[in-house]
Amino acid sequence: MFSDTLHHAYIIEGNPTDLKSVLIPEIQKQLLLDEASQDLFLLETDMFSVEDASRVVEINSRKAFDKGKKGIVIIADTFSHQAQNALLKTLEEPTLGTHFFILTSTSSVFLPTILSRVQVIRRSTDTDNTLAEVCDVHGFLKGTPAERLLMVKQILKEKDDENISDRDIFVFVNELEKELFRVHKGTKKEINIAHVFTKVQDYIRDTSSSKKILLEYLALMI
Repeated sequence: MFSDTLHHAYIIEGNPTDLKSVLIPEIQKQLLLDEASQDLFLLETDMFSVEDASRVVEINSRKAFDKGKKGIVIIADTFSHQAQNALLKTLEEPTLGTHFFILTSTSSVFLPTILSRVQVIRRSTDTDNTLAEVCDVHGFLKGTPAERLLMVKQILKEKDDENISDRDIFVFVNELEKELFRVHKGTKKEINIAHVFTKVQDYIRDTSSSKKILLEYLALMI
């Protein structure tokens, strides 16, 4: 998977659970680290936050214990824009011998500034349409609230509530957020968008939340 000359940062797409079991031994091999090494750090979460980014920045600043190489493995399905911005400088200029491996379902959740600093490896074999593919993000944003509610209804005909996966929601929400921030960056509306997506993240964290209600909330609030 990795070339002979190891890049300082990777985003690796696929099923995070499957990737973890396959890649951790490979990363240890590449960095010449044994299983008990203190130079391999693993951070696993559903939603990568600013607090998580701060922890990664702090880990990056530490010196390696053993052979001068250190691996930081991040496993998550969604990354807030604030967290990505907090991680940007660290990914651009990591400490000597430090390598980042970000395992996630899709690289589409990342800002262009992040993607320009990493190598993306795509290993996903999932052939099912994600929610972002079933529903055109740009078309969704251009519609009126009433039109967006009709789109939600159509989505739910194609993928009923139980069959909309967390990955579907993560990808769709991040695509919407990324596009809205691109269009409204630096305007007063950017603050309102941030409030909406903070609340959406709370919905996603609540595993008992109805995905239908989440989609309808987005349809009305953006």
